[in-house]
Amino acid sequence: MPDQNERPTGAHEQSSDERRFLLRVTPTPSGCWEWDGGRYPTGYGRFRFRGSAGYAHRAAWTMFVGEIPSGLFVCHHCDNPPCCNPAHLFLGTPMENTQDAIRKGRWQPRPAAPPYVRPPGPRRYTNDAQRADILARVCRGETQVSVARDYSLHITTIYKIVRAARDSRGAGHA
Repeated sequence: MPDQNERPTGAHEQSSDERRFLLRVTPTPSGCWEWDGGRYPTGYGRFRFRGSAGYAHRAAWTMFVGEIPSGLFVCHHCDNPPCCNPAHLFLGTPMENTQDAIRKGRWQPRPAAPPYVRPPGPRRYTNDAQRADILARVCRGETQVSVARDYSLHITTIYKIVRAARDSRGAGHA
């Protein structure tokens, strides 16, 4: 692994990917290798490696430490997303990554979204005014088929609106 505060030099034969990579990092006094290339909106570096674009810190791990086992994350000890210094990186499971973020006070759970409740039956297709008009037209003697055609609804939806009204008012109405 390269020295924490410096870019690696001729310690081993560098590949073209390593040379391209090292041109895009700048060592800082904290020891981070700040990524100077393109970044994702989250601040993590973006680097084309082995034919596809990915995270620069993952490429750094692969080039200077070794392969990343399936299912593991490359996490930061320094909590600096643009840092690509392999000495500041470690492998962890998704759970370990989350626990690390909680320990360091970086975890802010998203507020739970209210559950979506789909309205039952024909309420999902019509509003109160439309249902009232549909009922009035059927009560005046229009066929449910013609009302359904006018509202671009299936006949079953019209039938359910009429049935719901009858059930709520008693069988003698609507």
